[in-house]
Amino acid sequence: MSGDAISPRYTTSGRSRPPLVRAFLVSLVFAGRALAAEPEAEAGPTLTWSGYAEAEGMLFLERPAYAGQRRHDGSLALSPQMEARWEDGPRFVLNLFGRLDAADPHRTHADVREAMLTVPGDGWEVGLGIGKVFWGVAESVHLVDIVNQTDRVENIDLEEKLGQPMASVKLVRDFGTLEAFYLPWFREQRFPSTRGRLRTDPVVDDDLSTVGRRTTPLRPDVALRFSTTLEAWDVGLSYFNGTSREPTLRPVLDRGGRLVFAPEYERISQWGIDVQHTSGPWLLKFEGIHRRGQKDRFGIERSFTAFVAGAEYLLPQVFGSGIDVTLVGEYVRDSRRDASWSAFENDLFLGARFALNDAAGTTGKISLTQDLDTPSRLLNIEASRRLNDSMTVNLEARFFMNTRPKDLLNFIRRDDYVRLSLRQYF
Repeated sequence: MSGDAISPRYTTSGRSRPPLVRAFLVSLVFAGRALAAEPEAEAGPTLTWSGYAEAEGMLFLERPAYAGQRRHDGSLALSPQMEARWEDGPRFVLNLFGRLDAADPHRTHADVREAMLTVPGDGWEVGLGIGKVFWGVAESVHLVDIVNQTDRVENIDLEEKLGQPMASVKLVRDFGTLEAFYLPWFREQRFPSTRGRLRTDPVVDDDLSTVGRRTTPLRPDVALRFSTTLEAWDVGLSYFNGTSREPTLRPVLDRGGRLVFAPEYERISQWGIDVQHTSGPWLLKFEGIHRRGQKDRFGIERSFTAFVAGAEYLLPQVFGSGIDVTLVGEYVRDSRRDASWSAFENDLFLGARFALNDAAGTTGKISLTQDLDTPSRLLNIEASRRLNDSMTVNLEARFFMNTRPKDLLNFIRRDDYVRLSLRQYF
């Protein structure tokens, strides 16, 4: 496989677009013009600098399933952040990220997570630049969260997101908040290389990716969201029209005659709803989507619905120990079932979060996801603790158990791992 593992690519119809840094410079030009028009800018901004540096080690508990892989990995990451804030005026946030990985060249990458200028007004707010937007309420999967592309090589939990070039408008009214997003460039996912663990078989060749023929610079993505609070209910309604963030993987032969997966990104439309109800120690949660235009695992384009529903229950000061425990249970359903590209199409998620409320801020989480059609299950363990005022140690362990050949998790059946990281904040 070839291609630049450092700079993310923008693509339209499979052709490379200018690198991310160019989009960032464009956002700075517009930001400068907006600030010049603001009288508050004469006083100068208040600058805040922060960020972190991280050293990470990973140990895989079994021998690799594919040639070229290793049982251990190490990496270094850096994420500097800057915020410029004008009193009662604009705010500019810059958040950069980069990782250097010893085992997988595709995991060595850099990204502008945010380079966003927001200008507030009386009941409105305008944003311009590269931003991050999160929608959703569920713990196990985030079905409605579709604005930002997933940074797949950073973590298999799909929680990390790439920065998204955007222009946004927010209107705040008594009856709710309406947000509109104009997303001019599409960003592809980056997949592990042949040397990387937690990869598919055959490997995904990013250089063979294609984007829907109707996706052109003149037809960008758009997204809308309306959110409101009705007594104890928080409700969000969303709509997205554009290029799917989740590719269809087509088996093809590369130039060397090897069988690989080629990502194909279709043009889709998606309606979404997320609801959360708060009642004492209880949180009731629901996310649902209806999507058109996506191809399934068999290459058939068809509409589908998916939802996740569940609850959280807080147990404060368990048995007088000072430890808070939150119990979580969710059910995930995808109407495509075995034809879905999601590993969670008929699954039960059970978990617990722990907060020790000690001086070191120790927290933890354990969860089990059980496929209700097969014996396949995923066990996840996470913990974090402060070593001093500016350093934390983080533990993560994942175990992929009882997978079957038809399961998507079968690709990584021998990739159980333990990850330990030290993060220094500044």
